[in-house]
Amino acid sequence: MIDVLTFPTPDPSTPPQPEDVERSRQLNAEGGHARDAGDLAGAERHYLAAIASAPGYAHAWFNLGLVYKAERDWIRTAVCNRRALELDASEGDPAYWNLGIAATALREWDTARWAWRGYGIAVTGEAGPIEMDFGMAPVRINPDSAAEVVWGWRLDPARAVIANVPLPSSGHRWHDVVLHDGEPTGQRVVGDDVYGVFDEIEVWERSQMPTWECLVDAPAEDIADLRTRFDAHRCALEVWTDSIRELCRTCSMGSAAAEHDHGAFRASAGGSHVGIAAPRALAERLLDEWSVQDSRRTRSELVATE
Repeated sequence: MIDVLTFPTPDPSTPPQPEDVERSRQLNAEGGHARDAGDLAGAERHYLAAIASAPGYAHAWFNLGLVYKAERDWIRTAVCNRRALELDASEGDPAYWNLGIAATALREWDTARWAWRGYGIAVTGEAGPIEMDFGMAPVRINPDSAAEVVWGWRLDPARAVIANVPLPSSGHRWHDVVLHDGEPTGQRVVGDDVYGVFDEIEVWERSQMPTWECLVDAPAEDIADLRTRFDAHRCALEVWTDSIRELCRTCSMGSAAAEHDHGAFRASAGGSHVGIAAPRALAERLLDEWSVQDSRRTRSELVATE
């Protein structure tokens, strides 16, 4: 279990004075105003002052944990949320969730299991990484910059393996494992099913599979055959021209079902843009074998995306 004793500890033999509790609440509120304004340093100062005034005030501990979570300071995030739970906990408390995220980032699996179970989520195993099937979900990578929504297989409540071949500009790869937040921001509708979109926090484990880009021109069934060839080698080919929509921020953060036009992705008369996740030698061989079998099939040179 994570336990770093670097913050004030409540003394149960000395109950806080009413004026100290009130001052702590005021400082906690001021910390919230600073955090909402993007002033994390100011928020941290106010929350620490609130805790110094009343070390048993669980809300200030939780909010201080939010500051450290935003800064990706996972040890302090874990400590603050653990302390908040020691002071005031109930099943479903969001401090359990943030502790689960921090423990997962730190690969502290005993703490992660304790947190998820405290939140009310049944996770398997007693040791080592949590690797379950939480289904598919859309994940917004780079949510604070050039955001892109990809699909992933969720291994646990806070990690997903990217199933798409991300665009070169994303800095991500097919089969990256990403740490993601727990509160959906937007949704995607597939048939009758609605999926919440989770925001990426950071890359938890980098894939070793490089990404390439090229143009292919062929009938749709022939391109499907090319995709099957990559699948057979446990690699991936994705037709970005077909699979990617460029959305405005409002639609991306909503349901992506708006009726106004966003335009096509890299529309080209020279064929379809494809992203390939495979070793270069294998990608070249599969493309060559595919293209020589039919004169209607053409391909451009592979372009490295990294």
